[in-house]
Amino acid sequence: MSVVPQENTRLDRDISELLSKNDFEEIVQFILDNGDRRTYCNMYNNNPHYRIEDFSIYLNPISQFINFTRDNLSTLAGEYDEMVIMDQNSTYLYYYIKLSGERIWVYDPYEIKKIDYRNDIIKKYMPKLKGLIR
Repeated sequence: MSVVPQENTRLDRDISELLSKNDFEEIVQFILDNGDRRTYCNMYNNNPHYRIEDFSIYLNPISQFINFTRDNLSTLAGEYDEMVIMDQNSTYLYYYIKLSGERIWVYDPYEIKKIDYRNDIIKKYMPKLKGLIR
Protein backbone atom coordinates (compact mmCIF):
# COMPACT_ATOMS: atom_id res chain seq x y z
CA MET A 1 0.00 0.00 0.00
CA SER A 2 1.52 3.32 -0.99
CA VAL A 3 1.23 6.40 1.13
CA VAL A 4 -0.21 9.41 -0.66
CA PRO A 5 0.63 12.66 1.10
CA GLN A 6 -2.32 14.88 1.94
CA GLU A 7 -2.48 18.55 1.02
CA ASN A 8 -0.70 20.87 3.47
CA THR A 9 1.70 18.19 4.66
CA ARG A 10 5.45 18.42 4.25
CA LEU A 11 5.31 16.10 1.24
CA ASP A 12 3.11 18.40 -0.73
CA ARG A 13 4.66 19.01 -4.14
CA ASP A 14 4.34 16.19 -6.64
CA ILE A 15 7.11 16.39 -9.26
CA SER A 16 6.44 12.98 -10.84
CA GLU A 17 5.85 14.63 -14.21
CA LEU A 18 9.50 15.73 -14.14
CA LEU A 19 11.11 12.74 -12.44
CA SER A 20 9.59 9.27 -12.68
CA LYS A 21 9.98 6.47 -10.16
CA ASN A 22 12.23 4.71 -12.67
CA ASP A 23 14.40 7.85 -13.04
CA PHE A 24 14.62 8.16 -9.25
CA GLU A 25 15.73 4.54 -8.90
CA GLU A 26 18.27 4.89 -11.72
CA ILE A 27 19.79 7.96 -10.08
CA VAL A 28 19.97 6.10 -6.75
CA GLN A 29 21.72 3.18 -8.46
CA PHE A 30 24.13 5.56 -10.20
CA ILE A 31 25.05 7.11 -6.84
CA LEU A 32 25.50 3.68 -5.25
CA ASP A 33 27.71 2.54 -8.13
CA ASN A 34 29.77 5.71 -8.63
CA GLY A 35 29.68 7.65 -5.39
CA ASP A 36 31.30 7.34 -2.02
CA ARG A 37 30.04 7.31 1.59
CA ARG A 38 29.76 10.33 3.87
CA THR A 39 27.81 11.23 6.96
CA TYR A 40 25.90 14.50 6.73
CA CYS A 41 23.64 14.31 9.81
CA ASN A 42 23.44 12.52 13.14
CA MET A 43 20.42 10.43 12.18
CA TYR A 44 22.29 8.33 9.61
CA ASN A 45 25.87 7.18 9.09
CA ASN A 46 27.82 6.49 5.92
CA ASN A 47 25.19 7.79 3.51
CA PRO A 48 25.74 7.13 -0.16
CA HIS A 49 27.04 10.41 -1.56
CA TYR A 50 27.82 11.90 -4.95
CA ARG A 51 29.13 15.36 -5.80
CA ILE A 52 27.95 17.25 -8.89
CA GLU A 53 29.69 20.55 -9.56
CA ASP A 54 28.62 22.83 -6.69
CA PHE A 55 26.33 20.54 -4.70
CA SER A 56 26.22 17.10 -3.08
CA ILE A 57 23.55 14.43 -3.17
CA TYR A 58 23.03 12.11 -0.20
CA LEU A 59 20.72 9.11 -0.10
CA ASN A 60 18.62 8.44 2.97
CA PRO A 61 17.64 4.82 3.60
CA ILE A 62 14.10 3.64 4.20
CA SER A 63 15.21 2.51 7.68
CA GLN A 64 17.57 4.43 9.90
CA PHE A 65 19.47 1.21 10.64
CA ILE A 66 20.38 0.32 7.04
CA ASN A 67 23.58 2.39 7.15
CA PHE A 68 24.14 2.33 10.89
CA THR A 69 27.36 0.31 10.78
CA ARG A 70 29.97 -0.35 8.13
CA ASP A 71 29.02 -4.04 8.24
CA ASN A 72 25.45 -3.20 7.26
CA LEU A 73 25.97 -0.82 4.31
CA SER A 74 23.33 -1.49 1.67
CA THR A 75 24.01 -1.28 -2.05
CA LEU A 76 20.40 -2.04 -2.99
CA ALA A 77 18.64 0.88 -4.71
CA GLY A 78 15.30 -0.22 -3.27
CA GLU A 79 16.49 0.50 0.26
CA TYR A 80 16.78 4.25 -0.39
CA ASP A 81 13.69 6.40 -0.78
CA GLU A 82 15.01 9.92 -0.28
CA MET A 83 17.58 12.14 -1.95
CA VAL A 84 18.96 15.06 -0.02
CA ILE A 85 20.63 17.77 -2.03
CA MET A 86 23.05 19.86 0.00
CA ASP A 87 24.16 23.12 -1.56
CA GLN A 88 26.35 25.44 0.50
CA ASN A 89 25.69 28.25 -2.01
CA SER A 90 21.90 27.99 -1.83
CA THR A 91 19.40 29.98 0.17
CA TYR A 92 17.91 26.82 1.69
CA LEU A 93 21.00 24.56 2.03
CA TYR A 94 19.06 21.25 2.02
CA TYR A 95 16.52 20.06 -0.56
CA TYR A 96 14.56 16.83 -0.17
CA ILE A 97 13.15 14.61 -2.92
CA LYS A 98 11.16 11.59 -1.74
CA LEU A 99 9.88 8.47 -3.45
CA SER A 100 6.47 7.52 -2.07
CA GLY A 101 4.79 4.63 -3.84
CA GLU A 102 4.92 5.45 -7.55
CA ARG A 103 5.17 9.23 -7.03
CA ILE A 104 8.04 11.64 -6.44
CA TRP A 105 7.51 14.46 -3.99
CA VAL A 106 9.41 17.55 -2.90
CA TYR A 107 9.83 17.27 0.85
CA ASP A 108 10.05 20.60 2.62
CA PRO A 109 10.95 19.96 6.27
CA TYR A 110 11.51 23.62 7.03
CA GLU A 111 8.07 24.84 5.92
CA ILE A 112 9.66 27.65 3.93
CA LYS A 113 8.26 29.22 0.78
CA LYS A 114 7.28 26.02 -0.94
CA ILE A 115 6.98 27.48 -4.43
CA ASP A 116 10.51 28.90 -4.33
CA TYR A 117 11.82 25.66 -2.89
CA ARG A 118 10.13 23.58 -5.61
CA ASN A 119 11.29 25.94 -8.35
CA ASP A 120 14.89 25.70 -7.12
CA ILE A 121 14.74 21.92 -7.38
CA ILE A 122 13.15 22.02 -10.82
CA LYS A 123 15.38 24.68 -12.35
CA LYS A 124 18.75 24.14 -10.72
CA TYR A 125 19.01 20.50 -9.68
CA MET A 126 16.65 18.44 -11.83
CA PRO A 127 18.61 18.82 -15.11
CA LYS A 128 21.83 17.77 -13.38
CA LEU A 129 20.19 14.81 -11.64
CA LYS A 130 18.68 13.58 -14.88
CA GLY A 131 22.06 14.08 -16.57
CA LEU A 132 23.43 11.27 -14.40
CA ILE A 133 21.23 8.71 -16.14
CA ARG A 134 21.06 9.99 -19.74
